[in-house]
Amino acid sequence: MLGILNKFRKPSLLLLICLVLFLSCDEERSQPVDSTEQIDLMESDNVFYDSHNVNFHSLKNNEFIATVDLDVDGNFKNYYFIQSKENVDFNFLKNGSYQIEYTNSYVSFKNKSVNIIFSIDDGNMEQFKNKENNYFSVFGISKRYTGDTSLNIKEPIFTQSRVIDCHSGGVGASSCSTESGSPISGNCSVSCRSRYYACCDDTRNECICIPIEKGQN
Repeated sequence: MLGILNKFRKPSLLLLICLVLFLSCDEERSQPVDSTEQIDLMESDNVFYDSHNVNFHSLKNNEFIATVDLDVDGNFKNYYFIQSKENVDFNFLKNGSYQIEYTNSYVSFKNKSVNIIFSIDDGNMEQFKNKENNYFSVFGISKRYTGDTSLNIKEPIFTQSRVIDCHSGGVGASSCSTESGSPISGNCSVSCRSRYYACCDDTRNECICIPIEKGQN
């Protein structure tokens, strides 16, 4: 009788150990990411599997930003700068916890109830035609990390006149990226719709899209 009990005890013990290991790994994956560090994409498919707190902020000229992990004082280091030709209805942009997917043609913010997509290529519309998707056509998507110094959402930096130099990109470039030196030590990248060109300024840590004027090639 004791031998029979031992036969059942060993598989049960192994099953219990496996269950404990699985739960501990699952708990580790759910831990929040330090918002003071640069958030990197998963190399396999450009998805943030950890959810992040995203806040949408309207600027001027149909521009807006999506801050990632904004703290209680309004500080942040990771954000997306999005340029649109038309006004974006902010009734569809709800602040909350999202998984973020960033590619060279769109960025999406997805949770259990909604998927918000900003795209510079309307060829993406077919894959996002489900009713839970809110799809917006835009002409510029920039991913930015501020480096050693946080930005504050209350500062007027985003509403001031913008004069930048194209240290990378320029007319004819659909995308560019740059890294800023000291004291900023941040980086940014941008992708642009056709009829716009990418411009990246490493002294200001700004990456934007600029309309191609008549006569420019």
